[in-house]
Amino acid sequence: MAPIAPIFNVFYYLGSGALLIEDVTGPGEKLWATPINMLEILAGVSPNEWDSRRDAAKAIVTYGDGMAADPEVHLAAVIERRPPALDKIWLDGAKALAQATSEVELLRGVSDFDDRVVRKAQPSIAAAAKAQHYEAFKSDIIKVCEHLVPGYKASVEAGTQAPVVEKPNRDKLRAFLASSEFIEEVFLTGLCKRYRLFGTSKIDLQSEDTFLARQDLDPYCRIYGAYLRELLTTRRKPDLNDWGDLELFIYLQPGTYVATAEKKWWTIADSVGLGDRVKKLVPKHPRPSR
Repeated sequence: MAPIAPIFNVFYYLGSGALLIEDVTGPGEKLWATPINMLEILAGVSPNEWDSRRDAAKAIVTYGDGMAADPEVHLAAVIERRPPALDKIWLDGAKALAQATSEVELLRGVSDFDDRVVRKAQPSIAAAAKAQHYEAFKSDIIKVCEHLVPGYKASVEAGTQAPVVEKPNRDKLRAFLASSEFIEEVFLTGLCKRYRLFGTSKIDLQSEDTFLARQDLDPYCRIYGAYLRELLTTRRKPDLNDWGDLELFIYLQPGTYVATAEKKWWTIADSVGLGDRVKKLVPKHPRPSR
């Protein structure tokens, strides 16, 4: 059965009891955490949110069947057609936070007598990494939107209403962002460019492996196009947390799902025919803060 790559707040809901594990996984399915989940949890550790974030980490340790690879490592594995190396560092961070009694202990080191190790985690480093990723993503998205709709960047900077493409060009833009040509462009100039920054192999665009990687990454490319379409046709502006959510779709390959309680992503997935690849979770309590 299919493993599940969960979007951020799933583990908060499991930790608080707003979701039960049977709400998330069915018989034979596995629940995988990702470094993005743990980055967001650890980055917000503070005295006021200590209990909720510790409980979210506990949910990863208790209910997670493993910690997936970092998104860049996972992307490289898909392109190179090999199994990704799973991420032990972030799983150790989850275990440290789950067992810590305070942030002081988390920084000093948490003793795990069963595994005979001492684990540490540093929320400040996670917060800096999160801010860097999220700000860079927002900046890049604004540049793309500005290219397609002049004036978009100025509206974001001024805090005014974002412009939209006017009719009849709006329908043409929607069609373009859903076209095979645009999806191909996302793969070639987006994902392949990312890979070239850290990958170890040269991409042969004519090879069978590249064709298969393109197929496996098609869901991400389609979701990315639908996300842009929403920004450019509904006056919505990019939210910093969009990076973490969108990045989870990197893990959406054949045989996997993404699980989320975020209705925004339900709608986006439905709009590109991926609604059946998203587990749409309805928790008992409101969304926790990020």
